[in-house]
Amino acid sequence: MNHLLESLINKAKKDPNPRVFFRICEEYRKSENFLQVIEYGTKGLEIDKHHLPTLLVVGKSCLELNKLEEASSYFQRILEMDTLNIRANFGLASCLIKLGFLGEAEPYIENLRILQPSLIEELQLTDMVKESMNEVEKVDVEESQSDDTVNDLDDAEDPTVSNESIHSEASGQTVEQLVSPSERKLIRLKMYLSKIRSHSSV
Repeated sequence: MNHLLESLINKAKKDPNPRVFFRICEEYRKSENFLQVIEYGTKGLEIDKHHLPTLLVVGKSCLELNKLEEASSYFQRILEMDTLNIRANFGLASCLIKLGFLGEAEPYIENLRILQPSLIEELQLTDMVKESMNEVEKVDVEESQSDDTVNDLDDAEDPTVSNESIHSEASGQTVEQLVSPSERKLIRLKMYLSKIRSHSSV
């Protein structure tokens, strides 16, 4: 432990201050000791939960450790206070992409295109998102065509219902339709973001 870090920790013990905890986080970040960043950052946020620099450094450390849900919650908290924060947009986009919500990352990438396009090139996210969006659009077109076909046929078998579901219908039981990939992504995202908001409000 270097002299400055030791001095800061002793200072935080005597006079807990979010700015001191942030400086401790920064020192640990330099040595890539991300667990310590999260530990001391959390202590600082207990004093001031709206301290943006600490929220950011802790969020980035969680992302480095692949703690994606935790990282997302910190970036989301920042964006609720500062929607144009470049690093928070970058961090949340990264988390959503790694979690599989590629299409949902697009708004944050669009923000980066305006605020700081170089960050997009840095992670080469553009092609990934475009590919995902194209897949979703393709699914939507196919579903739309299927719906038109069904509407033109009397008593035709619904292509969105599995054989098991049709059997259940004949038995008088509740029919469960298959959920399209795009709908499933949207449902998962809503549940996930709801979880983040719930966590943030605690």
